Amino acid sequence: MLENISELNNLHFDFEYKKRFIHAYLNETNYFTFNTPLLKVLKPVHVSFNKKKNLSKNYIILELNENQNMHQELDDMAIMVNKIHEISQVNIQKNSIKWFNTEFDEIGLDMKVKRPIDNQKEKNFIKILINNDDELLQKVENLQKDCYISCKLGYKGLKVNSDHLMEEYILYNFMDEEELNEINLYNEQNNELIEIIGDEIENEDNNEIIENNELLDENNELLDENNDFLDENNELLDENEHREFIGNLTLDNLKIIKYGTNNELELNTIEKNKKTKIEKEKEKEKEKEKILKDKRLKNININKNNLFENKKNTLEKIDYNKKKKEKRNNLTFATRKLKVLKFVD
Repeated sequence: MLENISELNNLHFDFEYKKRFIHAYLNETNYFTFNTPLLKVLKPVHVSFNKKKNLSKNYIILELNENQNMHQELDDMAIMVNKIHEISQVNIQKNSIKWFNTEFDEIGLDMKVKRPIDNQKEKNFIKILINNDDELLQKVENLQKDCYISCKLGYKGLKVNSDHLMEEYILYNFMDEEELNEINLYNEQNNELIEIIGDEIENEDNNEIIENNELLDENNELLDENNDFLDENNELLDENEHREFIGNLTLDNLKIIKYGTNNELELNTIEKNKKTKIEKEKEKEKEKEKILKDKRLKNININKNNLFENKKNTLEKIDYNKKKKEKRNNLTFATRKLKVLKFVD
């Protein structure tokens, strides 16, 4: 009941002099509304006549029942009514000079602004104006005395009498005890259904997170394997190049040692042949380097393609899981529409 009590701070008061009534609007022309616990019907329809204006108003008189099961809800209603009374007093005091050409002190204010809950014969009761609606009036007239109803009330404002101001509430709709119990039962069943669906969605979400983590782990493992493959390939290439270089160097040294005992001409010839061979070897080395470089680029492209395919598959799986989750969210939203059943005008 107290969910919207903070909205009372947004009330603004407007004195309609001709009708001698101070309206308490929440926004534009709307009144503040709230639902009550079960209240006992003392008199279904009480007609009040205004002889001067030849007008009549229909009221319902309700008792604030002290039933033990409703004690907390009645306390909440008392808090709501007291808060409305407090805000009304503050606004009356703030506008007293403008509206009544006089200023009220706290004692005068308490005497001037009457509380809507009255007490007679040890009974607390409240008189509520019935909204000008023939169908609603007929529904009220069919009520039995001493039955219990839960009402949708609006705080209309304060009626200005000759010596006091009276807070006035208006009845927009009501439910009897049986209807209220049926709605409470429906809400309990609906809440159970929502909890079951929520648990299922939570389990599916957890499974989805686990599945996505597994996909990411698999992708990381593939990345590690590809990196290891590249490292091994580079090590093999470097090792082969080193072996070829050492082999060529050893072969050249052996040839120099073999021809070391010959004359100077032979040494010059060997040196010339050596330079020629070195040039040829350099050309071969360049050709080998080109071949190895082409192999490396080919392997890198293959690995890149594999990584791209793995990433693509992973993103497709994650996107599929995301669409599954959106479907479940749509189902949850649909079920939550059934969660709360409120009065309607």
